[in-house]
Amino acid sequence: MTNCENRGMVHESAFTLVHYQTPRFLNPNDKFLDSTIAVGGKLAQPRVVKRRSKISLFTAGYEGLALPDFLRQLKAASVEVLFDIRYRPQSRKPGFSKNKLAAACKRRGIRYLHDPKLGTPPDQMAAMKEAGEYTPQIFKRYRRFLLKQVESLETAVEVASKENTCLLCYERDYRTCHRKIVAEEITLRTGLPVTHLRAEEIVT
Repeated sequence: MTNCENRGMVHESAFTLVHYQTPRFLNPNDKFLDSTIAVGGKLAQPRVVKRRSKISLFTAGYEGLALPDFLRQLKAASVEVLFDIRYRPQSRKPGFSKNKLAAACKRRGIRYLHDPKLGTPPDQMAAMKEAGEYTPQIFKRYRRFLLKQVESLETAVEVASKENTCLLCYERDYRTCHRKIVAEEITLRTGLPVTHLRAEEIVT
């Protein structure tokens, strides 16, 4: 693994580790980065939790990767929990549907969790497909949705604060995936830096 100062780290394998010290992945002037939401006429602020020292938060998309390669990279990154945040945890890609993925993780000593409430809801997914990508407006809508999933988000925060956790979705590039929003909200509450595992090789 080669350090590249604050710009990131390169892992000499199927992944590039893109490391950030701050949850602000995008332009801080973007309005949809605001993490407060009106609840009952009041603004709810993030609850900061204590975290175990030397804990890391990761995100990963399995697009372009075979399951053995994906799991190998999780182990190389010392991931302890794979937190699946897909709305529907099914996949045409062998091994990445919920039950088979959970079993494969267990064999590799990785705990598997899934919460569909952290996934992109169907109406927003339809809007994304119509637009052809996640637009700033769609990301803003998703953040508002996410902040209403109080129990699910708090669970993700608690898990990530105690174990090396990787947020899982499909897209190869975290910038085109809702997982970056989930990671930002966890980081706001824990102070954890985020490392984005990104496939560099397409495996067919």
